[in-house]
Amino acid sequence: MNIIFSSRYMDAPCTEFYWEALSSIAGITLSNNSDMCFNNCDIALFMTYPDDIKEMKRVKKMYAKVKTGLIDPRGTQIKEYIPYADFLIVDSLEMKDFFSHFKRPIFQYYEYPKLERKVKKHI
Repeated sequence: MNIIFSSRYMDAPCTEFYWEALSSIAGITLSNNSDMCFNNCDIALFMTYPDDIKEMKRVKKMYAKVKTGLIDPRGTQIKEYIPYADFLIVDSLEMKDFFSHFKRPIFQYYEYPKLERKVKKHI
């Protein structure tokens, strides 16, 4: 399965957390190269930043067979872009409930930063 994770804000904390989490799932290959051809891609994931949702719309219009997912939808600006998202990825039950009226499949994926495990000595 070829999945492209497209964001122009790869240094944003939310983008970093989702990139790290999704890239750790076995069987999934992610690429953040937005310039690559979406024609050979099965799924394209986009963050909710303004430039990213505009890119999602462009990709869906050019490559109708590509399934597009909107990660962590927020703000009123996304309303006009929901028709170009095949599914949503949210990080809470409240978000799932809020976005359910858009009639899109919703997946919950809790966004947690990966923390190093350290043994602590308690005194």
